[in-house]
Amino acid sequence: MKKMIIQLGTLTCPSCMQKIENAVSQQKGVGNVKVLFNASKVKADFQAEQT
Repeated sequence: MKKMIIQLGTLTCPSCMQKIENAVSQQKGVGNVKVLFNASKVKADFQAEQT
């Protein structure tokens, strides 16, 4: 698996964080997903051949 970090715009509420985590984790080939609220970043593991 490869790792990626994506910079987001400003997050304003924890529910936005949860919605992003849920949406990204449902994508084919994506594993561990974590949204870093204070840094406005998403960290995720993924399989490049599937994603």
